[in-house]
Amino acid sequence: MEVIISGHPQVYPENGKFSIIVDTIELVGEGALKKAYDALQKKLAAEGLFDVSRKRKIPELVHRIGVITSSEGAVLSDFRNNLGKFGFKISLANSRVEGQAALKDLHAAFQVMKKQNIQVLVVIRGGGSLESLQAFNNEMLVREVVNFPVPVIAGIGHDKDVPLFALAADCMTSTPTAAAHVLNQSWEEAYAKLHQFTYLFARMTKEFGRIRADLDTSGSSMIDHTEARIKSLKERMAFAAQSIRLNDPTRQLKLGYSIVRQSGKIVKSIQDAKPGSKLDTQVGDGTIQSIVE
Repeated sequence: MEVIISGHPQVYPENGKFSIIVDTIELVGEGALKKAYDALQKKLAAEGLFDVSRKRKIPELVHRIGVITSSEGAVLSDFRNNLGKFGFKISLANSRVEGQAALKDLHAAFQVMKKQNIQVLVVIRGGGSLESLQAFNNEMLVREVVNFPVPVIAGIGHDKDVPLFALAADCMTSTPTAAAHVLNQSWEEAYAKLHQFTYLFARMTKEFGRIRADLDTSGSSMIDHTEARIKSLKERMAFAAQSIRLNDPTRQLKLGYSIVRQSGKIVKSIQDAKPGSKLDTQVGDGTIQSIVE
């Protein structure tokens, strides 16, 4: 077995014995890494760690977010720039995210985040090869995800094999940007519904104002006419409520429809999905990720 060992030297003064205190050991070569990846995936899958049934739902209208990533580079900026202006409060744990050496940092970051008052944890980094993502294929880190006290979103780009960390996460996205859109979604839907009800309330207020004016000017002779108008108004309100319910996007998803996004943007034409591009397909109970062939 060929491995890369990282550590520091130590000499025992009494007899001159030279030792290396090992920090990390990692396999050499993609073939060996893939073999280890497959073996660990099979073991953890048998335990049910990747089962959809054990994954937790991301809370709606989240505003306290924990983020684990490197504070250097564009990943954190991309994530922040794609978050909507919904009053999010971010607690950041800076960690290396590259190679096997990142494992120690990531483990420490998880321990810090366990003590934070957060509603969801987001772990993000850019894309990378199997070698660069080794820390995210570590059994200890996978179990940290499964046992973390709040839902975990993984926004970890990858070349071919999905990191085991992402498979265990409660929500898996292909990029940090997509992770931000997951957090935005319930807020955007709430704002859309608020706009609909605000418009409906304004129409109701205007209609009741007309009824009151009619009563003031017409007196008792308008009672029958007013009752008819009130009945009509109630019917229109019921129709409006039914229309809002029928046009709710989440209802359409439950009926079997889906929404396809690429990098957070809705795909409206086959021209938008080139071969090799990554798609997120939202259905009624989650998101399916796929690559266009």
